[in-house]
Amino acid sequence: MALAADMGIVIGTSHCEPMLRNNVYWDRGAKGEWNYATNKANIDEYWRWAAEHYGGCEAQWTLGIRGTHDEPMKGAGDASSKVALMESVFAVQTNMLAKYVAPRHDAPPSTIFIPYKEVLPIYDSGLNVPDSTSIVWVDDNFGYVRRLGGPCAASHPGGIYWHVSYFGGPHSYTHVCTTAPGFIWYELAAKCAANNAREVWVMNVGDFKPADIAIDAYARFAWAPEAWGADAQTRFLEGWARRFLGASQVSLAQRVAAHLSEYYRLGTIRKPELMCRQWIAKLTDAEKAALAADYAALAREDAAIEALLAPGWRDSWYEAVGYQARFMSEAGLAFMGSDALEESARERLRPRLAALTARYDDVFGGKWRRFWFDTLDAKEWWCPGGNNWASQMQWPWKEPGDKRHWFHATAGGDGIAPGDWVDAADAKASGVSCRGGAWKAVAGLGISSRAMALLPVVDGVGEGAWLEYELEWKGEGAPDELVLQFLPDYRLYPGLKLRVSVAVNSPSESIVVEVPHSDGSSDENGPGRSAAVQDGFVRAFVKSAHLHPGVNRIRITAVDPGVVLDRLALRAVAHKSNGPNGL
Repeated sequence: MALAADMGIVIGTSHCEPMLRNNVYWDRGAKGEWNYATNKANIDEYWRWAAEHYGGCEAQWTLGIRGTHDEPMKGAGDASSKVALMESVFAVQTNMLAKYVAPRHDAPPSTIFIPYKEVLPIYDSGLNVPDSTSIVWVDDNFGYVRRLGGPCAASHPGGIYWHVSYFGGPHSYTHVCTTAPGFIWYELAAKCAANNAREVWVMNVGDFKPADIAIDAYARFAWAPEAWGADAQTRFLEGWARRFLGASQVSLAQRVAAHLSEYYRLGTIRKPELMCRQWIAKLTDAEKAALAADYAALAREDAAIEALLAPGWRDSWYEAVGYQARFMSEAGLAFMGSDALEESARERLRPRLAALTARYDDVFGGKWRRFWFDTLDAKEWWCPGGNNWASQMQWPWKEPGDKRHWFHATAGGDGIAPGDWVDAADAKASGVSCRGGAWKAVAGLGISSRAMALLPVVDGVGEGAWLEYELEWKGEGAPDELVLQFLPDYRLYPGLKLRVSVAVNSPSESIVVEVPHSDGSSDENGPGRSAAVQDGFVRAFVKSAHLHPGVNRIRITAVDPGVVLDRLALRAVAHKSNGPNGL
């Protein structure tokens, strides 16, 4: 803490470690269980020690209690009991801070409360958070903000706790960083900053090296959220490339930015860590062929850019971009291969990945040697004999090893050929709301990498903004369904929904459609959302008697804030969804 202070860094602890105490060091044998209902005195003393010893430091104090090792709070049963226990904890903690910390600074200490995972339902059950404490809202571990404060939390400064790396269910993604800067901008700058969640931003980055670029984007968007807009990804990546290459390398910087954008696009379609047997089994031959071409092109472009750099800069390129781009290419091509479900694919891929890692181990004379974890075999982290849960990748020949593995994948096209999808950004016409809200294409957002977001993401502003499309049906007879593909976001806060109104060839008749699994009733492991966070989309299937052969005119009108429309298409009823992400 003293070193951090010398460097201008403020220390804080996260959602499971209140009062600046890392409860991993809690000695159960000497002090009993970490259960506030049965062991209050010992836990209070543990916190009091921190208040006494760290009270003179500049710090951010986390309030509340959870279990040890990121587990749920113990000692309470139903919702009302959990609320009562948590509020008793608040009372003790705030009294300690007032006694030991505030007098040394002549000001109240900075306090935060993070309603992470199972704590959020406790908050929603009527929990009273101490005044002036920042409520740091949370994502679902995959970047989709579970809820913001809304009017009911207006008295509290807000913040956000957000992931670009995650170790847990439904599956980890910790090896490479594929979180697109456009997605970072939308969820944080466009959504959180616009809704009073701008006091504290916490980024869960895991191993920092793969996320260098994401950390940079996150920090720049946090510093000046109003300075960025729907083109944030393009502007940021071109700026990053100019800083990397030198200000004079304008054309090459644009090429680097385009290369990185393609890497993020492919990572949005499917993170390498989330590639699985279920996913490739549901891709059509046409989809696999298109993806294989894109994965191969990514590696070629990466090598071509590296060849343009001076020899002294090639290690820097491989460290910052090349390893991850080529890993994406190798992983994707392995899954698209004709023998992807055979052991031969594993054995062919092993030396190729080993070669990527060996080169990384040599950059800058071995500066980052042994940084990358093995990806194919289970790691012996804390379980003797190996731990399948710790393996970074779930290759198609490896089935789930225990109940903590849940792999889901919606059918790739759901019976829709790749060329029949229409990007939402290709609307034929559009109109703003009466308060100026409008649909805008956001660079890097969604599977299309230019999904249409309703901006600004503020309640009441965008209602009535519309998009109009012409979808041509060339099949036999008439199509039966309109397929709408959305970003799998949640409603902005309780009391709202996430809906659009859909008119099919009849402006006077409309159907209200709610984005699937957006009501906040389940987390990332819940029904539907487990697939949603791995797919990167949810789909709604709209039936209408007004659909007909030829050109169909579709109007999508905003009803609630926070909707992101990615793609749309028509399909025949014979192609029923065989994935969990449709209505």
